[in-house]
Amino acid sequence: MSRSLRRGALAATVAVVLPLAAGCASGKEAETSKVKPDTANTAFGSLKIQNIQLVTSDPGKNLVALGGALFNEGSAPETITKVTVDGAGQALGGPLTIPAGGAAYLVDRPQGMAADDPQGRVYLGPLVFPNAAKVEAGSFRRVTFAFGTAGETSLDVSVHAPSGYFAQLKPTPAFTPPPPAPPTSSAPTTAPPNTAPATAPAGGNGASGTPRNSASAPAGG
Repeated sequence: MSRSLRRGALAATVAVVLPLAAGCASGKEAETSKVKPDTANTAFGSLKIQNIQLVTSDPGKNLVALGGALFNEGSAPETITKVTVDGAGQALGGPLTIPAGGAAYLVDRPQGMAADDPQGRVYLGPLVFPNAAKVEAGSFRRVTFAFGTAGETSLDVSVHAPSGYFAQLKPTPAFTPPPPAPPTSSAPTTAPPNTAPATAPAGGNGASGTPRNSASAPAGG
């Protein structure tokens, strides 16, 4: 498949960044009809950043999630090294890779879609920001993407409440591993001293220790 055709196939799936249940089987026109007009988009070198949205959590959770799609039209993979949101700090997690000529979706993989996608699509899940108490629905926030090769770019992104169309991007707390179990007492590794009486040597004659079959002294001189 040529690069232009492949890019077109990838672009046709931008609309499913949020309504994942539609999947790719709905067709380009059906998918495009679901695109929200107030999403943030930008082009940055060989990268295209599209459908970027921020969604808040339930009250008191102080989380915000970022969803969207990043297209890499270059001939080499690109790494997302860091993503920050004004007022919410840096996203949880480590670096993420956008395949060469492919796309990275910041949403969960649609049910039934294979992880090894022939069109170069990877589903990385929404990015979660844990310190978002000051990020409110109805506002705009500056989002900055840092890339390993391309550098940094920023765009203003609208913030939405986790309801209706945006409910599927509702952030949830990151998994916290349970604390390690307290150490348990173990039996001593050294054996206790042996207090049993020593056994007589093999071939001995009882307590006297007199050798068996020993010659007796001659009588009388």
